Amino acid sequence: MTTRSLLALAALALTVSACGSDGPTGNDGGGNGSFTGTISGDISMSVTGEAMFGTSATNNSFGFVLGNDDAGIIFGRETTGLLAVGTHTVYDLVNGDEADAPASQLVGVIGITSGGTDHICFAQGGTVTVTSSTASRMTGSLNVTAECLAGEGQPPRAVTIAGTFTAIGGPVD
Repeated sequence: MTTRSLLALAALALTVSACGSDGPTGNDGGGNGSFTGTISGDISMSVTGEAMFGTSATNNSFGFVLGNDDAGIIFGRETTGLLAVGTHTVYDLVNGDEADAPASQLVGVIGITSGGTDHICFAQGGTVTVTSSTASRMTGSLNVTAECLAGEGQPPRAVTIAGTFTAIGGPVD
């Protein structure tokens, strides 16, 4: 799955949230679900924000977006349909090529702004555990490690992202 595909999946999930304002609501009472978590390691911060997902039979894909303006987490896979209840593996993008990621595994990219510096992070492994999954709502938790890059001359930074979510969304086609 290419970075372009992940960005398309993020747009897909955001489209679902914009179109579904009369659907179920998340923990925050709003129509965009909720995410609460922490980033620890070389970058540390608490994160609260939205959680949305979308599926596309046309593009045979699934997208899942968590976070806020300072920490956005995007997961995607090239298999349509919802994530089933259970534990899902996050593919190692640091040591593997995204083209080799199994369609059933989630590929993750994270954007973090900390101390005025923007970081792009690539999931290195971990899990997303889904405890409830319907066409319009998905709940669960995640524990993912990632390697973050900030720019030329900056050393990579290792982080762990952990949290819980109630995501709102559904099919877009």
